[in-house]
Amino acid sequence: MAIYYLNGHRLRRSIIAGSLNLIKHKDHLNKINVFPVPDGDTGSNMASTMRAILQRAYDSYEPNVSKFGNAIAESALMAARGNSGAILAQFFQGLAEGFNGKSKITTAELAAAAEKAVSMALEAISNPREGTILSVMKSWSESLVRLSKTEKDFRPLIKNSLSELMVALERTKEQLEVLKKANVVDSGASGFMNIVEGVSHFINAGSLKDEHIAELEQADIDMEEHSHIEFDPESIHFQFCTEFLLEGKNIDKRELREKLVPMGDSMIVAGSSTKVRVHIHTNEPKEIFKIGKQYGTILQQKAEDMKAQHTNTWGQASAVLPCGIVVDSSCEVSDQYRLQKQIRMAPLLVFLDGREYEDKETITANEFYNILREKKKLIPKTSQPSPARFKKEFSEAFRTQEKVLWFGLSSAVSGTYQGGVTVGRSLETESRKVLAFDTLSISLGSGFMLQEVVEQLEAGVSPEEIHAKQAEIREKFHIWFYLDTVEYLIKGGRMSKPKGLIAKLLSLKPVLTFNKEGKVEKVGVVRNRRKAIEFLVGMIDKTKKVKRVGVVHASNVESAFHLELALKKDFPEYPIPTAEVSPVLGCHAGPSAFGLVIQYED
Repeated sequence: MAIYYLNGHRLRRSIIAGSLNLIKHKDHLNKINVFPVPDGDTGSNMASTMRAILQRAYDSYEPNVSKFGNAIAESALMAARGNSGAILAQFFQGLAEGFNGKSKITTAELAAAAEKAVSMALEAISNPREGTILSVMKSWSESLVRLSKTEKDFRPLIKNSLSELMVALERTKEQLEVLKKANVVDSGASGFMNIVEGVSHFINAGSLKDEHIAELEQADIDMEEHSHIEFDPESIHFQFCTEFLLEGKNIDKRELREKLVPMGDSMIVAGSSTKVRVHIHTNEPKEIFKIGKQYGTILQQKAEDMKAQHTNTWGQASAVLPCGIVVDSSCEVSDQYRLQKQIRMAPLLVFLDGREYEDKETITANEFYNILREKKKLIPKTSQPSPARFKKEFSEAFRTQEKVLWFGLSSAVSGTYQGGVTVGRSLETESRKVLAFDTLSISLGSGFMLQEVVEQLEAGVSPEEIHAKQAEIREKFHIWFYLDTVEYLIKGGRMSKPKGLIAKLLSLKPVLTFNKEGKVEKVGVVRNRRKAIEFLVGMIDKTKKVKRVGVVHASNVESAFHLELALKKDFPEYPIPTAEVSPVLGCHAGPSAFGLVIQYED
C-alpha cells in the first residue's frame, strides 16, 4: 500500500526506527572515527543525541508533524554531544522549521524540509568540508528534491534516496585524504546513513519492534571494518573538545561565531535565538566559556581531552592492570581517568516526570539540578543499572581479562552492588572470575577508594589480595555531607514527614556520613552553610596523616569553594579535587548539598 503523507504518528515511528538503527551501530562508528579528530567517540556522541530523540519519541503521541518536529529538535539540542551530535541537532532544528505549521507532510514537503535542514547545518559550521556528514546530508536532500518531483509515495522515495546516499557515503573515502589513508568512510556520514536506513526499513516493511533503550546496548553491531591510522597525539593541534548549551534572549549566533573563530577549529554554533549549542576544539576552554557567558546562561558545559582519548583508543595506554574493573556511575572519577585505566562504567537510572535517564550519560548534573529547581514538586526516582547494561560492561571487561573487579556503591543503601554481583557471576566460567568489592560508600568516597585500589594493583598487589583485604582498605576512607534541605529525603521515603517537619520548623540541617556498615547515619545538625563548613572541617582527625582530601557538592559551587578554602589552611600543599554529585545521588541529597571526603594513610 502506498504512503502519500506522513503525520506525527508515522513520523514518530520512522524516527524511532532510525534512532534504533544508529544506536545499534554505535561501536562500529567509533572504530572508523578518524575525522575531524581520531578520538574514537563519534558513534557514542551520535548515539547519545539520538537516544534523547528516541526517548522523546517514545513519550510523544503528537499527531501534528510540526509539534512533533519541534519536540525532537529541542531534545536533540539539549543532548547533543561532539561534532557530529551538534550537526545532527542543527539538522533536526532545520527539519522542524521546515515542518512549521504543517499537520502532515507530502514527499515534496519532506524534501523541502530536508533542504532547509541541510542549509541550517551548513550555516552552523565555521569551515564545512567535503567528505563529511554534511556532504552526505546534502546529497540525500538533493536526491529527495529531485525524486519528489515525480514520486508521491514515500516508500520508493526513501528507498531510492537511500541508494543514492550510500553512493555519496562511499565517495567520502576519496573526498578527504585522512579517510583515504585510513581506508574508511566518514564515521558521522555513516551514522547518518544508519538513520535513513532505519527509516527506510520501517516505511517499506511497515513494522517496528518494541525495544527499550536499555536493551539496545546488547544490540551493538560489530562490523569488520576498522580504520587504519597511526598513533600520533601531536597531530591534534587543539586539545580540548569543548561544548556548552547556552540559554538567553535574542542570541546573535553570527556574532558569537565570529568571536569564537580565532579560538580553535571544528566549530559549530547551532540552535535558535533562545537556545544555542556550541562545539569547538580549542586549547583554551575557560576562555570559550567566558565568551559564552556574555550571551546568556550556560546550562551545560564540558571540555574533554582529545589527546587522552586518542591515546586510549589508538595508542599505548597506561600499563594494563591485572584485572578488568567495572564501576557504577555513583563512583566519582574523571572520564579521562576511566579512559586511561580502561575502567568500564554501568550507569544507574534516574526517573523524572515519567522519563528514564542514564546517570551521567543521557542527563548531566547541570540538567538534573536545573529540572529540580524548575519543578519543585517533582519526585525523582532512581534504579540500579539494567541487567543488559551490566552484562555489556562485564562482557567487555572479560574480552581482555580473565578476572574482573566489580566495584559497587554501598550495598546497605542500594541493590546496585548485588545486581552487579548477580550478573557478573552469571558470566563466570572455569577461567573467568568476578571479584566483588563493596565500597560501603558513594561519590568521591568511592572514587578515592578506586584510585587507591588501582595504585595497589599497579604496585603488584593481586586482585585476590585486594578482594580479601577490602575491609582494611575501606577503613582509611570517610565521607561527611551536609544537606541544605531534607525535602528529598522525605520524598524518597528515607525520612518520615513528622521528622522532616520538625527539622524545617527548627531550621536544622543534618550532617550525615556512611558508617562502617555502609549505612547513612546522622553525625550532627547545623543551622546554615557557614556552620556546616566549620563542622565538616572539624570532623578531620588531626592526629592522622592524610593522603587525599576532596570536596563534593550538588550544584553548590559557592559552598564547595569556601569549603576548599577552609581545607587549604590545614592542607596548603594538597591538590583538593572538587566533584559534583551525580544526578542519581542528587535525587536523595537535593540541590545545594556539599561534603568532604578524606583518605588517611593508615
